[in-house]
Amino acid sequence: MNRTAQRLLFAGLVIVFASMAYAFNYMYVTHDEMTVFGDRIKFMSGDTLTGPVRSNGQIAIMGSPVFYDFVITTAADFWHGPGYSPGLPGPPPVFNAPFIPFPQRVDTLRARAIAEGHYINQGDTMQARIQLGDHTMRLWWAELGAPFDTTEYEDYPLTDTAVVFFECPEIRIFGTVHTTLIFAASGRIGLEDNVLYASSDPVHGQLNPNHTEKLALVSENEIKILNTWANGRENSSQGSDIALNGHLVALNESFTFENQNDPDSGYDYGSQDDRGTIYLWGAVTQKRRGYVHRSTRGSTGYLRQYQYDEAIRHWDLSLFNLRENSIEPPSLNFGTVTVGDTVSDTLRVSNDYIPVRISNVLTTANYHATLSDTTQWFTHWIAVRFAPTHAGEVYGELTFMLDSVEQSVGLFGVGVNPSAALAPQLMPNNLSLQIFPNPFNLSTEIRYTLPKAGDTKIILFDVLGRNVRTLELTDKSAGAHTLRLNAEGMASGVYFVRLESGEQQQTVKVMLMK
Repeated sequence: MNRTAQRLLFAGLVIVFASMAYAFNYMYVTHDEMTVFGDRIKFMSGDTLTGPVRSNGQIAIMGSPVFYDFVITTAADFWHGPGYSPGLPGPPPVFNAPFIPFPQRVDTLRARAIAEGHYINQGDTMQARIQLGDHTMRLWWAELGAPFDTTEYEDYPLTDTAVVFFECPEIRIFGTVHTTLIFAASGRIGLEDNVLYASSDPVHGQLNPNHTEKLALVSENEIKILNTWANGRENSSQGSDIALNGHLVALNESFTFENQNDPDSGYDYGSQDDRGTIYLWGAVTQKRRGYVHRSTRGSTGYLRQYQYDEAIRHWDLSLFNLRENSIEPPSLNFGTVTVGDTVSDTLRVSNDYIPVRISNVLTTANYHATLSDTTQWFTHWIAVRFAPTHAGEVYGELTFMLDSVEQSVGLFGVGVNPSAALAPQLMPNNLSLQIFPNPFNLSTEIRYTLPKAGDTKIILFDVLGRNVRTLELTDKSAGAHTLRLNAEGMASGVYFVRLESGEQQQTVKVMLMK
C-alpha cells in the first residue's frame, strides 16, 4: 500500500472511531408524555430548560416556558394549552422526528458492575438504605416493610470511578458524591434527602463550574422523592427543598414524588401540601412523564428548577443504541471503471440524537458528489460518482462540513482504457453484489457478478426474515449482470437483498424511503 492509500485509510478509520467515541445525553427525554394515570403534564410559564429535550410523545406547552436548546418530538406539533407562547431562543423545534427505542433493562451496567466486583444481589425480599460519602457507601439492610436498624450498617469502599448495581426491589438513598459513580438498581430508587456533589452548594446544589464529580442514578423501575421531613413532608409549615446533582434515569416508570395527596396515591393529607422546590442540576430520562406537582387540595408537591450539566453531555451510560455523527462507509472503493464511464455509490451521514446540517461538499478530480438534502435533519445521503479521465489508480477525497466540523472520506478507483476493458478478464473468485441508489425512492438497480455459471437466486426479504419477493431464479452465465428492483406496493423501511449462486451467498441492506 502506498503512502497516499495509507493516509486515506487512516482518515477513514479516524472517522469511524470518532463517530463511536461518544454517547450524547439529553437534559430531558421521555418515551411517553402522559402520566400513569393518563394525565397530560405541561411545560408551563416559569419552566426553563437549558439542555436538549426529546420525547417519543407529544410535548404539551401551556403559557410561556423557555427552551434554550433542541426540542425534539415524534409528534407533528406541540399540544397547545392556554396562553401558549413558548420561548424558543435556541434552534427551532423539531417535529416528526424518528422514534427512539426506549430500553427496559441496563444489562450492560450489570455486566460492568459484575466485572468491577460491585454487583450486589439480595433477592426480592430485602430493601437497602444507602448514604453516599467520601469514596464510600454506608449500607443498611432490612426486610421489605420493616424499619432499618440504624446501628447495624457496613461501609462499602468506592474507587474514583465505579459502576454499582443493586438487585433488590427498594432502595433509599441520600448523601454526598465525591467520585464518578454510576449507581444502578433493578428496583425503585427513593430519594430520602439531598444527593449532591461534594463541591456543590449544599443548600440548592448549584454546581461548581470546575466540578469533577459525576453521578447517574439508574432505576429499571422508578425514582421517587420520598415523603420525608427533609423533603418537606406534609408541608412541615416551613417547607423543605430537595437538591439533586446528576443524571436521573427511570426506565420503566417516572421521576416523581411519593404521597401525592389524593386517593389515587393512597395518601390524603387533607389540605394544601406544598413541599418546596426541586433543584436539579443534571438531567432526567424517564419512560413516562411523572408528577412533581399536582393541583390536589389546592396544590401538592414541588416547584422545579432544572439546569442541564454540560459535563454529562457525552457520558456514555449505554442507554440508547444511537449514532452520533456516524459516517458509513468510512471510505469508498469504486473498483475498475472504463475511462469515459461513470460508477456511483452512496455515503450515509447520521446523527440519531440531534438534526445536523451538511454543507460545502467538495471532491477531488475524477470524483463528483451530490447532497440529497441541504436541510437540517438526522440522516443525509451523499451520492458520489467516479468518472475516470485517465487510466491508472485514482486516489481522491470527499470533504464536507458537518455542522461546523470538517469531515473527510477517502475515495479510490482504477481507470482502464476502453481497449483494456474489452480484453478478456479473469473472473472474480467470489460473488459481488452492489445496489444503487441506496436508499432509494421507487426503484433501484441491482448489480452483481458471478465467478462461474450456475443456478442463481436473488431474494428480497424484510427485517423479520420474511420473503417479500423473489427477484431472480434462473441459470446465469459467469460475469456481470444487472437487475431492476421496482418497489411499487412496498412499504417504506429496511429490507435485505440476498444473492445465492452455487455454494456462495451475499446480502446487502437496502432502505426504501417513499
